[in-house]
Parts: sequence; C-alpha cells; structure tokens
Amino acid sequence: MPSFVELLIIAYFIPSIVPVLPFLKVFCPSILNLLIPESIKLILPLESTFLDYIQFAVALFVSIISLILGYKVYKKNPDYWLNKIFAAFYVGIAAAAVSFNLGLFINATGLIIGQKFMLSFILISIGLLLIVAVGLNYGEIQIRYLKAIRPIILYVILPMIVVWLPGSIVILDVAPPDTAFSDLLVVVLIIALVVGLSVLSHYLIKVYRASEGLLKRRILFFLAGFLSALLFGGISTSLASILSLQIFDLISPLIILIGISIVYYGLHISE
Repeated sequence: MPSFVELLIIAYFIPSIVPVLPFLKVFCPSILNLLIPESIKLILPLESTFLDYIQFAVALFVSIISLILGYKVYKKNPDYWLNKIFAAFYVGIAAAAVSFNLGLFINATGLIIGQKFMLSFILISIGLLLIVAVGLNYGEIQIRYLKAIRPIILYVILPMIVVWLPGSIVILDVAPPDTAFSDLLVVVLIIALVVGLSVLSHYLIKVYRASEGLLKRRILFFLAGFLSALLFGGISTSLASILSLQIFDLISPLIILIGISIVYYGLHISE
C-alpha cells in the first residue's frame, strides 16, 4: 500500500502524464506543492520541457563560444598578464552558462546547486574584470601583490558566502521547475552588481580619458562589452527569477555572449 507522501507525489505528476486532464495542471501542482515536504521536493525528478532543451542548447552554445574566445585570446600572447586574465574570464563565463543548466534534467537539488555555481562563477568573472581595470590603471606590478587585490578578493568571497548559505535559493515547484532567491541574497547580489559596475566603469573611464589612439578604442569596446554583458545580462537573469518567465533564461546567455564578443573585438582591433 503506497504511503501518503507517495500518493501525493503520484498525484503531483498526474497532470504531466495524463493529457486528458489539463485543468489539473493549474490546480493540482499548486495545491500539492503546499502539501509535499520540502525534503521530498528536493529529490523529485524535474519535469523537463522542450523549452528546457532549447535553454540547455543555448547555454552550451554560449559556453563553447566563450571557451573558443578565451583560447584565442590566450594564444595571441600567452605571456601577457592581460591575456591570461581575459582567458580566465571567458572560462568563468563558460562555466557559469553550463552550471545554470546543471540540474534541469536531474532534480531540484541539482538545479539549486547549479544556480549557486552559476552565481559563484559570475562573481569570479566580475572579480577578474576588476583586476583588469586596476591593472590598466596602476600596472602589472601592482596586481601581483595581495594587498592590491585584497579588496577584490573580499568582493568575490563575501557575496559567495551568502550564495552558499542554506536557504539562499529555494525550490518553489518541480512541475515545471521553479526556484527563488532569498531576500538577503537578492540584496547582496544587487549591491555586488552595483559596486562592481561602478568600480569597473570608474577605472576604465580613467584609462579611457588618459589614453589615445588604439588603446582608447580598445578601452571603449571593453567598457561597452562589460556593461552590456553584466548590466543587461543581470537584469534579464533577475527578471527570469522574479517573473518566473523562462524566456529570459534564453535571452540572458545570448546578451552575455554579445557583450563578451564586443570585448573580444576590442582586444583584436588594430590601426
């Protein structure tokens, strides 16, 4: 005889496997979601949709392109510090794109862990951009010392601690999969994004004003690419979480891809 929880789980997925009862898709999961314990929801298999496969394909495409761009940047001048950091930045973007989709075809726990890794890699990538901005202002020697980059390390680590706190990302539903960020995590991410964009813009604008010719053009493309990737990509990702609209999960990686492509073009323009 099935237990009460097992009956709830069976009832939860009936709307997905019995197309003749479409009205249950509206009422049944929403009601049962309140009855099924959180520990059970975390191990339930997720209901994958065609849009999930498209989302995974888009993220994989962005990841592959990012790795290719990173490799090409590194091979252009493997000994130059700026190329090494940019290559690491592209690897971070690729890892973030794949991590986001880690749990789409597993369970709620995998989905939550994937989102935590995604946010962590994004924070690391922003930290690498800040190192670039500081290095362009003060030179390669400065970024070799821990004291010079200690604030950047703290900038990455402190929000990451909040990301990995229990309950920072919770599962709302498993059919279809839906998660939400805690209020603390939302506030921390907003602060991190605003601070990161402000500091990055400040230092790059300083370099832009003090430079001329080819360097001036490159800095302009760096700034345009970074801002479009981080600002518009961040807004799109936030809308996906707040409005629970999966279309923004498709748009966000493409926006980021456009931004990092602009940065790549800036690295390769010549007189």
